[in-house]
Amino acid sequence: AQDGICALQALGIGLVCTVFPYLGYTQGLKIVEAGKASVLAFAEPMVATVCGLLLFGEMLRVHHMLGILLIFLAIVFLNIPLGFLHKKTVLPGK
Repeated sequence: AQDGICALQALGIGLVCTVFPYLGYTQGLKIVEAGKASVLAFAEPMVATVCGLLLFGEMLRVHHMLGILLIFLAIVFLNIPLGFLHKKTVLPGK
C-alpha cells in the first residue's frame, strides 16, 4: 500500500513540477513574443528563490542575494532600448 502511495506522489510531483509548467510555457509562446518569454524564463530562478524564502522559510545568504541582484540587473539591462547605438541616416529631401 505504501509503494502505491509513493508512486502516486512521485507521479503527482512529476506532473505538477515538470509536465504542466512545460505545457504552460509552450502554450504561452503562442501568445507572448519569444523574446519576452525568454526573459520570463530567465527570471525563474529568482522567483523560485523568493518563493522558497516566503513559503518555506529558507535562509537567504549572501550568494542568494547576489544571484537575485545579478538576474534582476540582467533583466533590466536586456530591456533597455539601445537605439542610440544605431546611427540614423537622414536622406536628402526627407
